Amino acid sequence: MNPNAIATVHAEKPNFSPAGVLGALKYRYATKKFDPNAKIPQETFDALLEAARLAPTSMGFEPWKMIVLTDMEVRQKLKPFAWGAQNPLDNASHFIVFIANKRVDVTFGSAYLDHVLKEIHQIPDKVYDFFQEAYNPVLHEGLQHDGIRTCRL
Repeated sequence: MNPNAIATVHAEKPNFSPAGVLGALKYRYATKKFDPNAKIPQETFDALLEAARLAPTSMGFEPWKMIVLTDMEVRQKLKPFAWGAQNPLDNASHFIVFIANKRVDVTFGSAYLDHVLKEIHQIPDKVYDFFQEAYNPVLHEGLQHDGIRTCRL
């Protein structure tokens, strides 16, 4: 079997109540200070990473990578470039950097997009041509393709 083939996953349908979903969304909170002694349990952190990995993206391109920084020396080197993350770099138990692909990488004909669509998604040439016809004009009209904006967590 092709190692890049898309597997069918038989997942249980979530049983969320409307009030439960709204309650979770209303609870959102931007943490500014972290307790350096508090640690996210590994099982919880792994679930958060998996949720980010599974987040839907525009046309399934998944135009980002995540880097988990655990080395404090590397975190300190990042501080001059991470103006809004001074406290988390020093104190958060986990620190994730999201790296988005450049627009040129998610344009039809790019090596990245050809790999995603032809090798991973294994779409037929007719579908590739349809996507190319529908998507490239959007990019050429000057609309910004921002990989981070397509992440829906």
